[in-house]
Amino acid sequence: MLNERKRAAAPVAKSINEVEASLNATIKHMGELMTNIAIARMAPGTLMPLTAGMDASEKLLDAAATVTQSYRTVVEAHADLAQDQADIGLKTVGWGPHECPPLQAEKEEEPALQLRAV
Repeated sequence: MLNERKRAAAPVAKSINEVEASLNATIKHMGELMTNIAIARMAPGTLMPLTAGMDASEKLLDAAATVTQSYRTVVEAHADLAQDQADIGLKTVGWGPHECPPLQAEKEEEPALQLRAV
């Protein structure tokens, strides 16, 4: 039964890491695109209007915020899957350079800072 669970879980672990990587790559490429729009607008000799690419840049900012929120949601789903993995008795296996998000039980509340008079 344990081997069957491992075989069933392996593609899930691989896929969640691939989704996280693809969203990170998307965020990176969107940033590069926005940078290239600004560089093109300021390029010497182009005489582009100061507003060239602004509508596209605003849409890209909205899209980047959406992708970033999607990434956060996927990371939270990764933590849920890590909890499921622990619940069914499977040990954590690294499938990439990044560690799994901490399980809910492992997350410790940071102690509140205490103010004192000096």
